[in-house]
Amino acid sequence: MPLRVVLRGVTDAFDAHAHSFARRQKIRSLKFCEDQITAAVDRYRRALQAEGPGPRRRGDAIEMLAERVGALSAPPEIAEAVAAARLGLQVVVESAGQEKTFNADQALAEIEDRLVGNVSSALGPEALAAMDKAARDLTAAYRSRMPAKVYETLIGESVRRKILQRFGLPRFLLAEIE
Repeated sequence: MPLRVVLRGVTDAFDAHAHSFARRQKIRSLKFCEDQITAAVDRYRRALQAEGPGPRRRGDAIEMLAERVGALSAPPEIAEAVAAARLGLQVVVESAGQEKTFNADQALAEIEDRLVGNVSSALGPEALAAMDKAARDLTAAYRSRMPAKVYETLIGESVRRKILQRFGLPRFLLAEIE
């Protein structure tokens, strides 16, 4: 299971808790994230195994993502980055259809990394620092309970998600394409 999918489930759990009525209560265990991780894994598996007339295949799912990205009205400061991401997605669609061993997850992660890097530049260091601080404030109680590398990865994923959300951009995960 790709680490990105599991981290997406953890991030979803923390985000859901932050917006719940019980948000003032501390989460005392990562067991709290289990349902959201399971949901993320299920979405990922459905995206990989979907076939038949109703559900779409992997290439179709990536093409749908490319269309969603292309349909966004991106602000001028990120328009070039969004266009490059869409072109990258078209290459992934073609490669996924031609090569059975093609690693679409890795290719999508690389496209998303470039897009997040370019969009981060447009946001500026102050906005990024505010997103990082908000993510750390929300998860401060877990810092001592997690290995440092896992905690920093969680913070990075949370900030990445907020960066993309700021401009209405989707995550480039097969599990996210619905």
